[in-house]
This record gives sequence, C-alpha cells and structure tokens, in this order.
Amino acid sequence: MEMARAELAACTRKGCAQAPQLSLLVGSLLLSRGDAREALTQLRKHPAPPLLAPYRSFAIGQALFYTRDFRAAAQAFQEAATATGVVANRAVARAGEALLRAGEAGQALPLLERALGALGGPELLSARSEARAALGDLAGAQADLHTLMVRYPRSQAAMDADAELRGSSAPAVALTLDERLQRTRVFLDSGDPKLALAELDRSETNGLVPDAGSRAEVALLRAQAFFALNRVPDAEEALQVASSGPPATAAEAMLVRARRLLKLDEHDKAIERLQEISKKFAGEPASEEADYFLGWLALQEGKLQAAAEALENFERRHPESRRRDEACFFRALAQIRNANWSEADRALRELQERYPRSGMVPQAKYWRVRVKHLAGGKPVDDYQDILKLYPQTFYGLLAQERLRELGAKPEPIFTERPRLSTKVAAAPELALPRALASAGLWRESAEELRARLGAVHTPDAALRVGTSLARVGEAWAAYHLANRLLWGKAYAQKDPAALALLYPRPYGSHVDETARAQGVHSSLLYAIMRRESAFRPDRLSAARARGLMQLMARTASAIARELQRDPPEPDELYRPELNLDLSAWYVGQLAKRFVHPVLIAAAYNAGPSVTLKWTSEIGSMPVDLFVESMPFKETRAYVKQVVADDYLYQSFYGGGSDARRLAMTLPKPASSGIEF
Repeated sequence: MEMARAELAACTRKGCAQAPQLSLLVGSLLLSRGDAREALTQLRKHPAPPLLAPYRSFAIGQALFYTRDFRAAAQAFQEAATATGVVANRAVARAGEALLRAGEAGQALPLLERALGALGGPELLSARSEARAALGDLAGAQADLHTLMVRYPRSQAAMDADAELRGSSAPAVALTLDERLQRTRVFLDSGDPKLALAELDRSETNGLVPDAGSRAEVALLRAQAFFALNRVPDAEEALQVASSGPPATAAEAMLVRARRLLKLDEHDKAIERLQEISKKFAGEPASEEADYFLGWLALQEGKLQAAAEALENFERRHPESRRRDEACFFRALAQIRNANWSEADRALRELQERYPRSGMVPQAKYWRVRVKHLAGGKPVDDYQDILKLYPQTFYGLLAQERLRELGAKPEPIFTERPRLSTKVAAAPELALPRALASAGLWRESAEELRARLGAVHTPDAALRVGTSLARVGEAWAAYHLANRLLWGKAYAQKDPAALALLYPRPYGSHVDETARAQGVHSSLLYAIMRRESAFRPDRLSAARARGLMQLMARTASAIARELQRDPPEPDELYRPELNLDLSAWYVGQLAKRFVHPVLIAAAYNAGPSVTLKWTSEIGSMPVDLFVESMPFKETRAYVKQVVADDYLYQSFYGGGSDARRLAMTLPKPASSGIEF
C-alpha cells in the first residue's frame, strides 16, 4: 500500500503517464483496507484510460456504497455495466443491490433478474427475494428463499436468511423431508456434522418424520454425523434404528458399519458385513458397493483367485454400474498376479470390447502386451504401437523400457524439442487483462483472463492466444488452453509449439537452482507442479493446500523448522519462490529416502508412512505391477502422471544424448529419513 502511494506521488510530481493507473491501484487498495471515503477521494482525482474506465466506475460505486450513498453508487455501477467482460455483470448485480438499499425495489428487481441470469449465486437470490417481498410478491420471495436454502445450504446468505426467519414472525420456508435430508447430506459431505444434526432435529420438530421408514432414514444420517463427532455409542444406537427400516435403508446402515470396521482395520468383520449385504440385500443400491469391495479387499489381501471370481460376479450382478470397467481391470490384475495369463488376457480383451470409451483402455492395451511378454512372447511391434498411441503416458514410458529389455530400440516419437512459435500473432482478447495487470489489479486481471480463455474454442485460436500468454509469463493460462484444446496438435501432430504450451517451464532459473541445491531433477519438480497446481501460483485446494506445489500450511511449517527458518504464514505460500524453496527441499528429502521416482511421487501424494507400508507389502513387484496394485486410486493416477511427465520433461529439455532410464524394480527405502 505505502509503496503504491509513494510511486503515485513520485509519478504525479514528474507528470508521468502512469498516474491514472496508479491512482486506480491506490484507490482499490484503500477500498480493500476499508477506507471507503479516502478511496473515493483518490479515485476521483484521475480519469482512467478507456480500457480501465469501467473498473474505475465500479470502484467508485463500491466506495459510494460503503459510505451509504446508495443512489450515487447505483449510478456509478450502471456506468460500469456498459462495458463488456466480467466487470459488466458484477456491476449490474451491484447496481441492483444498491438500488434495493436505496429503497428502489422496483428499479432494483430487473437488474437483479438480469444479474441472476448471468451470474447466479446465493447472494443474488437473497437480494431478489428481498426485492420481491418489498413489492408485495410474497410467493416469489418465498420461492427464492426456498431455492436458496435447498440449493445453497452452506452459503452465508442461506444461513442468514434461515436465522432471520426463525427469529421473526415471517412465515417459515416450508421444506419437505427430502429437502431437509438433502441439506443434511451437504453438511455431512462438507465436514459439518453439527449442522447436519441440527437439520435432522428440525426435521423431527417440524413433524416431517411420521413413520418408521422416514425415522430409519433420519437415524442413518444421524449415525454418520455421530461417527464424525466420535460419539460412537450414539452412532451405534442410531444404526440400530436404521437397521430396522426398509431394506434399502437397512442395507445402507450395514454398509456404514462395514466402512467403519474397514477404517478400524477390522477387515474380517467388515467382510462379514459386506457378505451379509450381498446375500440379504441383493438388488439394493448398497449391494453394488458391497460386492465391489468384496472383490477389491480379496485382491488387497492377496486372495487372487477369490478376487477374480468376486469381481467377475460383480460385473454380472451389476450390469449398470459405473464401476464395471474398474472391476474388469482388477479382475485382470488378479489373474496377472496369479500368473494365469489366458484368464488375464480374456479380462483385458473384454474391457476393451465392452467399455471402449473407458479411460482404462490404455492400460488394458499395455497389459495385454505385457501378458503376452510374460507368457514368453517377444511383442516388440506391440510395444512400439503402445508407444505411438500413448507417448505422453505412463504406459508409453513403460513400453519404452520393455522394448529395451527385449533388445529393441524404441522408435523416437517427438523428434523436435518443444518451442514457441517465432511468429508474433496478435491476441486482442488479452488487451483488457494486460491493462489490468499493468495497473497492478492482479485479481481483476485473472478474472478477465479466465473469462476470455473460456471464449477460445478452436486449436488454432488456442495456439495463438496461448503463445501470447506464454511470452508474458502466464504459463498457467497458456497451459489451461493447451490442456483443453491442443492435445491433437501436440500428441498426434507433434507440434513443437503445442508441446511447449503443454510442458512449460515457468520460474525456470529458480526451479533449476533449487533442484540442483536439493539433488533432484528439475524435471521432477515441473512434473509435480504440473499435476498439483497446473502452474497456478494462487491455487487453493479444498484441503487448503496452497501454491505451485500445493503445500499444506502444517507441512510448510515443519519444513521451515528443519531449515531453521520462521514458519511462513499460510498465504505466504502463494509466493512462487518460497513455495518452490520449501517443496524442493521436501522432494529432495523424499528422494534421499525413496530414490525411485515412483516412490517419491507416491510419498509426495500419500505420505511417507503409507508409502513405506506399501513397499514392505508389495515392493518386490515390478514397477508397473506395483503401481497398479497401490490401494489408493488417487495415488495411482497421481504417480502415473507425475512419473510420465518427469521423463517427458527430461527428454524434451534435458539436453543429454542418452535417455534417462526408469528402473523396473524398486529399491528398498532407507530405514530412516523424512517422516512427514
């Protein structure tokens, strides 16, 4: 803030051309700090350049709104609404809200309707409800509140409306039992069991639970909330009630118990429950999950023939299940581990024929070739085909290594290094985002940029706009376009410019320096970055991981202590250099303990302790079989992408004449080392 003010003062004294942009920046920063009056004074000192004029009008509207001059705020917002882009829709919404506060519900309503159509969202629903109520449309107001509470139960607008209704004489919004239970599930899924229990209490208080069937359904959700709160006796009591309900609810209650037992590592008891569901409740939704888990657990416990039979039985019993392709592949995996090559090939062939659109087809094709190899064949041409079909994947990498085992040289796929086009193509779509960025309005620039990326629909446009973005350092935005539209150009046509956008190297000198310092390949850091954040330094995950390498605050603090540095504030992890410094040290420590890139990637995703457990149980398997046998679906996908990308980055940019090899056996991890 003070730096921006000082720069503006110096610019004003010199009469430099950047004073309008700096004035807009300082005004916006004052607004974010809550100094609305001072912001208004500052924003009125300089007109903005034409591209930024709507943003200046919007900021003035915000300042006027917060100083409670609602009519003047509405006028400023309406000036901003004449623009194109993200700011226009936000300005229409704010103009409607300002007019509503000014007591002009009739003028506010059409603006709120227009904004709702463009933006949606709980706040606008709440505002339209208020406008409708002010105009005497009580039925419309109630309908909006009903939608708000059902569609957005966790929004602040819904919670405020709910609290206001309960504390007033206004008629309550009538929700059905199904709607109350839907809200309960949202609260449970979002990790708020107390709100879930409160919602169930209200269902009973409002007389929505009249019969044994509905009481059982409510009890089932209560049990899940109680388990989340570690109120185990209460949960068990609720499950008893749920178990006496209709078959579908009773089966789900038994499934909740089975999941609980699995979490406690009481597998034998869990299997008994799953078998009971399968026999007693065949045809109920819970039986699908029970049957799948019976096969999966048998595979994890090494009961290979039993696993294959159970998974084939799952396919027969649940012909509409979305998990049939997974069951078919894991049936094949069980037979591969059991060295039953003919049955493995049958399952893999059936997967390709029955589920041709499945994302598991590439691995089915690889494993059919691998089975032929394991059975004594020398499928050189087949491995070459896998490499040509899926050069960017883990299976393409595996095919290269298997070819070398057979004494064959993998055919080169990407004959040119990735490089941006030397042609300078105009990208008028980026004019406004660039103007906002040059004014220091980074959040607004990113919003406009995302909107413009969504309007790019062809590979040629993606290449043109992406190249322009890459040249100014916006790797995340260029990658976003390339990942959506340039697969054909990159992997079928082997276009070097498309490959450069799909495999960028942002923060190159810093990545290379930190990689050397920690004794790891820079290609591995880029591969992790590509998977974790898609190169977005401002990425925040649902689990609160932050930045380029998606560090959790507690992990960053632990790393900082090891490095004898002050623990960073969580939001400091959005700084690319800091995020890279801490995560590169962590990757280096993982590399010292685990050595192999498959294990390093697994430990980065699932944690060192879990990875150590897997290596002790199945670490003697070849690498390809080990990865397919890891219990966590997310980690399997993560390892496959990171390892493939690591080797692609190395082949694209490594500069060495000899290709780096992927060891097909796993080393034993060090007995001591990084543990968090």
